Amino acid sequence: MNKTILFNQKIELLLSNEDKFILDSQSKMLNYLYNYLLELVIKEYKENKNTKILNSYNLRNLIPPIKQEKKFLNTIHSSPVKNVAFRLKQSFINFFKENAKFPKYRSWKLKWFSLYYDEPNKGIKINDKKIKITLGKNEDKQLYINCLLKEAINNDNTIIKNYRIVKERNKYYLIVCLE
Repeated sequence: MNKTILFNQKIELLLSNEDKFILDSQSKMLNYLYNYLLELVIKEYKENKNTKILNSYNLRNLIPPIKQEKKFLNTIHSSPVKNVAFRLKQSFINFFKENAKFPKYRSWKLKWFSLYYDEPNKGIKINDKKIKITLGKNEDKQLYINCLLKEAINNDNTIIKNYRIVKERNKYYLIVCLE
């Protein structure tokens, strides 16, 4: 019986100050979207006592009209954007089932929102230590940043499952989930 083993590799990203600013901006916009969706859920529940909006696809389906209204959200890749809906849904699942605290609004000053790319061939391209991170679009122009990894990914006999960009102690990391 073959067992699938997943493990993560955490690699520091070597970024210019401009690229750091861009990633921080992405995180701030994701925090904004999370808070916006949380406000919609609270409003829907207060007005209609309805939790159907908490279905992750219902939350995710709210995002395209929000992006039409809030054009700056188009500058974020679709993977991190849809992950906002899934994370908010999980917060409510924890609240209802595990007696956790009610989901809180996120402060971009206090909490960096990680950028999660759930598909290995979308949004991030890696060639040895070179990495291209695709963002969203601005006036139909694809936005991206190019940077370097401090070390190469250990992908001997492994399959990349997903990526997450995080910020810890003012350093940026790529966490690669490998199978």
